[in-house]
Amino acid sequence: MSTAQAFLAHPAPHDWHGVLDGDLALLRERVAGPDDERSFVPAAELIAPGRLEPLLDRYAARFDPELRACAISFWSLYHLSGAILPVAALAMLSDRMPATALSEVSFTFSDEGESRAARIVPAGPPRPSEPVAVLEALIMDHLEPTVAALVAVSGLAPRLFWNNAASYFDWVVRAAAAHPRVSRERAAMGLGLIEAAVLPCGSPNPMHGAIRPVVEDGAETRRRKVCCLRYKLPGVPGCGGLCPLPAVRQAGRDR
Repeated sequence: MSTAQAFLAHPAPHDWHGVLDGDLALLRERVAGPDDERSFVPAAELIAPGRLEPLLDRYAARFDPELRACAISFWSLYHLSGAILPVAALAMLSDRMPATALSEVSFTFSDEGESRAARIVPAGPPRPSEPVAVLEALIMDHLEPTVAALVAVSGLAPRLFWNNAASYFDWVVRAAAAHPRVSRERAAMGLGLIEAAVLPCGSPNPMHGAIRPVVEDGAETRRRKVCCLRYKLPGVPGCGGLCPLPAVRQAGRDR
């Protein structure tokens, strides 16, 4: 499908900003409003080899060529968060189901090639949102082909990108579950999915165990299982206590 065809097929944008309130109001900037006039690229077109690799090469050009894979991992943090944070939050908070398919979500980018906002449409006619169904579809229909495309152009292991995804998935579902507008039942459904080893469809949860609870200095925190490699990129801040490498965490404290 060409860009023009994709835009013609893409439904009109929806105004989700009113749904994102409280602690999740900060996600409004990651969701395009109906009047947003920036250029958007459908996710299905973005991950095509002829489109994704040149974009990543342009982004990675600011770093040493030997750090290309690390730069791609860092780019994926922006992009995966751009899909996960708004869609998962809307799945938990909205009374409408957000679409998750690659053909129904599109992104706008900065001049440097970083994902800035997603254009998200409702999934079909108005009906109550089913958070588990949306979250599962986000994993299987959107994240899985996106991770596969990133693996193909980077040579990095799938588990690295799934851990990148999990760091945002875990945070946003937990934050939404604590929202005063989310019922206990709905919260339990979302939390149950991120802890599950197997998804309701029967497929293994590719993010299972990627974010682990740890106790540090008497307080519980969350920590990645696999490093995102950002510490190798000059000028890029670390991820603090989330990093699984003790030496990198200590270096961050010493700065």
